[in-house]
Amino acid sequence: MMTLYLQDVLHRSPLPVAMALLPAGVLVMVASPITGKLIDRFGTALLIFSVMASLGLGYVWLLVSSGTSPDCWSAVIPTMNLLGGDFAFGSSSIMSQATEGIDDSNQGLVSGLVQTSGRAGSTATSRTRTSTWRDHPRVRGEHNGSSCVRC
Repeated sequence: MMTLYLQDVLHRSPLPVAMALLPAGVLVMVASPITGKLIDRFGTALLIFSVMASLGLGYVWLLVSSGTSPDCWSAVIPTMNLLGGDFAFGSSSIMSQATEGIDDSNQGLVSGLVQTSGRAGSTATSRTRTSTWRDHPRVRGEHNGSSCVRC
């Protein structure tokens, strides 16, 4: 979703978009090895709750700070830092919660169902956002190029 927003609505080129999304990938790489220890210490419910709160905070931050011409450093990078941690801690916590108490022979099936439901939701969200952005003035090219601050 973020790549569509940055490229289609804000008309950013692919390389700056990739650099803006890089913090999320780095946070996933760094935080994933410690997620199991956090699940053992705090449980999945607390991690899932904190991830959902952080996701909401990240998107609210983007909406509030972006205005008409979001700056990469004040809007996108902090949002991606919040979302990157969410991906690292949230995916493992949700999968642990979903497969808890399931027989080992069926855990692959349950994991696949959880992943499929997430992908189906992402696809529906992506299609909905794309259809609503299609009529956005910036997507149609009716924006003032000077108002787009480049990353």
